[in-house]
Amino acid sequence: GFIQSLSMLITFTVILWQSAGTLSFTVGGTEWNIQGYMVYTVVLIVIGGTLFTHKVGKRIRPLNVEKQRSEATFRTNLVQHNKQAELIALSNAESLQRQELSDNFHTIKENWHRLMNRQRWLDYWQNIYSRSLSVLPYFLLLPQFISGQINLGGLMKSRQAFMLVSNNLSWFIYKYDELAELAAVIDRLYEFHQLTEQRPTNKPKNCQHAVQVANASIRTPDNKIILENLNFHVSPGKWLLLKGYSGAGKTTLLKTLSHCWPWFKGDISSPAGSWYVSQTPLIKSG
Repeated sequence: GFIQSLSMLITFTVILWQSAGTLSFTVGGTEWNIQGYMVYTVVLIVIGGTLFTHKVGKRIRPLNVEKQRSEATFRTNLVQHNKQAELIALSNAESLQRQELSDNFHTIKENWHRLMNRQRWLDYWQNIYSRSLSVLPYFLLLPQFISGQINLGGLMKSRQAFMLVSNNLSWFIYKYDELAELAAVIDRLYEFHQLTEQRPTNKPKNCQHAVQVANASIRTPDNKIILENLNFHVSPGKWLLLKGYSGAGKTTLLKTLSHCWPWFKGDISSPAGSWYVSQTPLIKSG
C-alpha cells in the first residue's frame, strides 16, 4: 500500500544517498561535485515518467466514465423492455426494440475497444519504464565503479537501493489505471450528486379546502412545456373532468397537484394529504 511504499522510500533514499557517493566532473575548467547524485537522478526520471504516463493514459478516465454511463443505459433499457414485453409484442415492435438494444450494446463495444486500446499502450509504457529502470543504475554507477570509488558490492548495493527508491516513487505510474478507474467512479457519483442538487424544490401551496390553479404551466425537467395557461378551481365535493389525448399531460398535472412533480410555473394550491389513484396500481408482493 501507499504507507508501506512511503516508509520504504524514506529508508532506501538514505541508503542510496550514502552508498552512491559523489559524482565529480569538470565543465569549462570548473570542477563539479554532486553528492547523492543518484537520488536527484531517480527523482528526475520518475517525474518525467509520471508526466509521460499521464500523457499516455489521460483518456482512460473519461473512457471509464463513458463505460459506466453506456452500461447503465443498456441495463435500464433491458429492465424497461422486460416490463413492457407484452406491450412490445402487441405493438409488433420487437424489431424496433431489438435495434435499440443493439445500438446500446454497440456503444458499449466501441467504448470497450477504445478503453482496451488505451490501456494496452499504458501497459506497453509501464513495461518499458520498468525494464529501463532495471538496467539504468549500471550506466549511472559505471563512472564510480571505473574510478574505484565503489567496489562491486557497493555497485550492487546502490543498484538495489536505486531500484527500490524508483519503484516506490513510481507508485503513481504503476497504479495509474486503477486511480483512473477510481476517479471515473468519483466523477460518476459527482454527476448524480449534481443532478440531485439541481432538482427544483418547487411545490404547490398547501391548501386544505380546494384545488386552485392560476396562470400555471407544467414543464419537463429540460424545461419543455407540457401544459400551459392552466386556470381552474375545484371546491370540496365538486367534480372536474380532464380530457385529452394520450401523452397530453393529464397524469403529469395530477403528479403536480400531489406534490410529486416540481417542474411547473405559476400559482398552484392543493391539499398535501390528498390520495391519488395511479394508472398502475401498487400491489404488494405475495
